[in-house]
Amino acid sequence: MAFPVEQIPDNDRLFRHVPNKPKDFWVPEQNRPSSAAFKGVRDKLDRRFRTSVDWEKYKTAEQCKRSNSMAVVAVTAGQSRSIGKDVEHTPIWSESPNQAHADICDLTGNPMSNTQHSVASGRLAEMAVVVWPSDGKPVLDSQ
Repeated sequence: MAFPVEQIPDNDRLFRHVPNKPKDFWVPEQNRPSSAAFKGVRDKLDRRFRTSVDWEKYKTAEQCKRSNSMAVVAVTAGQSRSIGKDVEHTPIWSESPNQAHADICDLTGNPMSNTQHSVASGRLAEMAVVVWPSDGKPVLDSQ
């Protein structure tokens, strides 16, 4: 049975796992993710960049962490929309059901260029706040 697709309100947070590769995904002097943490993948069908996130309505920040997480960060749906992105609730119900799954993506019918997507990823990274670990300090491995 499929999960219903819902509209995500502007004030709701979207969680993004940040892998433990500090040189690639973290700006330590600003204690925030780099733009690489928000890079999406271009969808083969609609050509829009999509960045996978989890909606706080169905998952906690703690539930979004993985074994290789250095942090889980959050942006709001409204912040994403304010920079020209859309937010789509895209629950997964097959092999590993995930009702919280959503995508921060380009507007329908208006895919961004690689440069535009890089700029948008950087703006999301600048707005992101660390929500796990609870002390706000990422788990950094020296690499």
